[in-house]
Amino acid sequence: MELRHPNITFVREAFEYQDTFYLIIERCNFPLMQVITSFGLEPERWLPYVARDVLQALDYIHGHGYIHKDLHPGNVFVVESRQQAAFIHRIVRSFKIGDLGLTRLETDSKAFNTRLAEWMRPPELIDTDAFGPVGRQVDLYQAGLLMLSLLLKEIPYFTIEEIVEGIPQAVAQEHSSPYAPVISRALCPDVEARTQTALEFWRELSAVTKT
Repeated sequence: MELRHPNITFVREAFEYQDTFYLIIERCNFPLMQVITSFGLEPERWLPYVARDVLQALDYIHGHGYIHKDLHPGNVFVVESRQQAAFIHRIVRSFKIGDLGLTRLETDSKAFNTRLAEWMRPPELIDTDAFGPVGRQVDLYQAGLLMLSLLLKEIPYFTIEEIVEGIPQAVAQEHSSPYAPVISRALCPDVEARTQTALEFWRELSAVTKT
């Protein structure tokens, strides 16, 4: 599988040595988790930039028929580069999805058999009959959780019972951020009522940013 995109971490080399498998990945500065949990930062200000890069990467992954299904603040990385022009010196940040170890073809019937952290499991992985078919909307739900983490300034560790009851969506709906209604739609328990594509998610978020 080769998924090369500016917003996906680049695997430079992969090899096995003394019964251990190694990956050499491009250097990133720190995971998004650090932005969310660091005192003094305002994660919500990062949200449109994180969303732009993460959703572009998801759109690319989905366009090639794959699903990531392991999207969380520990798997999104911040890359800082210094831009210099005349007397202007500034740091430019981009965000990249990493750890594609669970990424599988959407058409693979075994793609969703992997055990995920409880708080990351979309409702359809818990009860397909009640919430709808399993597909790329799993990534949209996890992207919604990612954005919610930026609003809450912490990782929302929901239980299985809370997920089934739609508590993640309710938490987003109750937040005062102008991004909250868009994020709450991505967290809709019903797959058919949820945001359907990464591009659609980005368009809705960017419309808020422009207002």
